[in-house]
Amino acid sequence: MKKFGLTLAEILVSLAIVGVVSALTVPQLSSGVQQKHWASALSSQITNFENAMKDIKTKESIIDITESSVWQQSTKEYFKSSFLENMTNVEAVIDKKFSEYCNYRIFNIDREPYNSEVENEEYIIYKLKNKGTLFISPLLKNFIEITEDEALERKLDYSKIVGLVIIDINGENMPNTIGRDIFYFDLNENGVLKAHGSMESSMFRSGHDDRHWSKTCNDDNITSGTFCTGRLVENNFVMDY
Repeated sequence: MKKFGLTLAEILVSLAIVGVVSALTVPQLSSGVQQKHWASALSSQITNFENAMKDIKTKESIIDITESSVWQQSTKEYFKSSFLENMTNVEAVIDKKFSEYCNYRIFNIDREPYNSEVENEEYIIYKLKNKGTLFISPLLKNFIEITEDEALERKLDYSKIVGLVIIDINGENMPNTIGRDIFYFDLNENGVLKAHGSMESSMFRSGHDDRHWSKTCNDDNITSGTFCTGRLVENNFVMDY
């Protein structure tokens, strides 16, 4: 009568194969789950931010966010406190300069940490209720503008950048990498965030597609990760890079 079963050697070989397959696939699965988390968290933060801008416009019966009391007062200190009062997902102001707070890395993790000292020190830093961090540099009276004719020609529904915004979805937690958990935006007069690297942002800033993510965050060339924000947003928050 035949006996069915595996020898000890066959069992060991099978376990070894399972171990190799697991070692190859589990990190990829884990990475995919993490990327989905980052993308989902960013989508939520954008929604929270833009809803707060809508609330300000509704409350003050305005269309242009710069006509609100938050922007009309031209001092940074007034903006800091007034903005905080209008943001339901913001917990507190972090009283530090950008360069004191940040130690970000650009997308290629093998490079040196991002030199945040070159950033505009006018950023106000807010702690978000979900452990994330919001940076905003309000361009009070110093808007980046194009003419209405230029906006029409470039097929844009806005003609002013009224603030620069950075969203770090998990605060000081790793990986602290631009394009992974740190994302760059322009804030326009409609209270809408336009992702760096998006076609709209590129057309606004240069009138061409030279700043589009397809030039700097494609599969063959990711230079800094800044413009990957545009790729993520235009790809319906699927982080496929």
